[in-house]
Amino acid sequence: RRLSVFAGGFMLEAAENVANSGWQVATREPVSPALTTLALVGSLLEKSLVEPMAESADGAGDDKRFRMLETVREFGLDQLAAAGEMDDARERHATYFLRQSASVTQGFSMLDVDILIHLAPERDNLRLALAWFDERGDTDALLQLSAMGFGLWFAPGLYMEGLRWFEQALARSHDD
Repeated sequence: RRLSVFAGGFMLEAAENVANSGWQVATREPVSPALTTLALVGSLLEKSLVEPMAESADGAGDDKRFRMLETVREFGLDQLAAAGEMDDARERHATYFLRQSASVTQGFSMLDVDILIHLAPERDNLRLALAWFDERGDTDALLQLSAMGFGLWFAPGLYMEGLRWFEQALARSHDD
């Protein structure tokens, strides 16, 4: 159910940071070390609840992505809400992508092709993170993620979408 917060797929590192909190939310008990993220995703793969996505354009195997079928994802979101974990999962999702974007874009130019290729598969997840920060009124995070993702919107011709996020963030900002 926690993996259902991802849109457009996820990598194992993201799943580990977002979905595996190290404890079971309902019981507040530690998760068994044997239940690693890789083992859990593997179990979901065997049950056809998660599927691997196509290899990246450069054929790098270390960036393997997975996705949930949309009907499974919708069911997972319902279960996440029913368990009272939606806000926690969405917060971890948004925070992860804010941190990830900061580390990836540190010192990059707007049209750095390698950075844009790395961020492009995460476009839907970045949209969800932006929406979360906007819903929560977290203007600083909204501005920061908008700025870091600008090249992502500009390069593929999604300039107006990027501009909308900036304008929305700036409208919320009270900082001169």
